[in-house]
Amino acid sequence: MSPVVSKDRTPALLLIVLLIPAAARASESEPDWEARRQEIEQEYIKAFKPPVVGTIISITTRPGREITGRLSEISATKVVVEGKPYVPRQLSDRTCAELFAEHSARQMAARQIQKEKDRYREQRAAEEMQRALTAAAPKKAEAPPPPQQQPRQAVRDNTTIALLGIVGAVVVAVALLALVGRRRGSG
Repeated sequence: MSPVVSKDRTPALLLIVLLIPAAARASESEPDWEARRQEIEQEYIKAFKPPVVGTIISITTRPGREITGRLSEISATKVVVEGKPYVPRQLSDRTCAELFAEHSARQMAARQIQKEKDRYREQRAAEEMQRALTAAAPKKAEAPPPPQQQPRQAVRDNTTIALLGIVGAVVVAVALLALVGRRRGSG
């Protein structure tokens, strides 16, 4: 007895899409994120406006101590508040972003790059889903005869296959969104 081979490839193709990690397909042509990060950092550095010397500012040190005082000096490597100098490693990340162009640019670029990566990967996942659904769709030559010529059982079979295809597409979408969510959480 020979095995029965189905002509409908929808379930098999959707299973393949689930089993092949999206990351492996996406890494082939992913943008150069490091170059993009550097580009964004340069834009933020050019636009950065440090606080004006002589104004009253509040800073937070790494242990979390809040200091308010008059800014008497600021450079790329230190800030002097009420006569006491502070270097970036002594200050909180938030304070560094407010006072130093490179720190601000690095933090802003990291956030923007993460958003761009997420948007890119969501778009790629949608494209992969569309490709899988297109590949799984029956070819015109394989189309069943018009409904008036089909027996009642054949109509039920085609409806079942279509529903399985839709359920499969939903499963793929959920799996890809979960993958994107995990990556988003891991940074």
